Amino acid sequence: MNFDLAQLALIFLPGILWASIDARYGPETSTRPTTFAIKTFVFGMSTYLVLFLLYAVFEFDFEIPRLNNGPDGDGLFDFADKILFSIPISITLAVIWLWIANHRLVGRLLNLIRATNNLGPGDVWLYTMSSNDIGKSVIVRDKVREMTYSGLIRAYSSGDGFRELLLTNATVFDEFGTVISEPGGVYLSGPNDAILLEFTNEAGRNQ
Repeated sequence: MNFDLAQLALIFLPGILWASIDARYGPETSTRPTTFAIKTFVFGMSTYLVLFLLYAVFEFDFEIPRLNNGPDGDGLFDFADKILFSIPISITLAVIWLWIANHRLVGRLLNLIRATNNLGPGDVWLYTMSSNDIGKSVIVRDKVREMTYSGLIRAYSSGDGFRELLLTNATVFDEFGTVISEPGGVYLSGPNDAILLEFTNEAGRNQ
């Protein structure tokens, strides 16, 4: 393995960690190599910028990374301590970034000042599920199975043309509205257009 490439990989490790977390849990789950590479670079530079500011606050010297000539140098590279510190910083920043992105805070701010009506990447399903409706009462109508479910949203996921939903404190109804069962939880899955959600208030009335 090329030693210089190994060192470069370690230098970009904070960005890779951040980009991986964003790709897995962020609202835009694109895994295209170009998109991932750009995010790795941007997130990595952002991490080192925060690290540089922290070093400046505490009056520590911040050196630009310098690659050694080979594995027989004084260490992998002189930047090793900063990479070690950058890893928890990148994870912390990734969590903050996810909170901002999944709650569409930038889009909400732009909506507030009437700059746009667009909340950003992702569809309305992701926007709805990442809002404060998680944990609230919901009625789910499964148009394929002709079943109806009520309960509390516990978890969700989505993929290309596919939805998953986990309800707790659930009640299952047949097509005539008769209660079939009241399990502790229900897992639902199906195509995008197979599931209809109706959110309710504490009194159980449709909003």
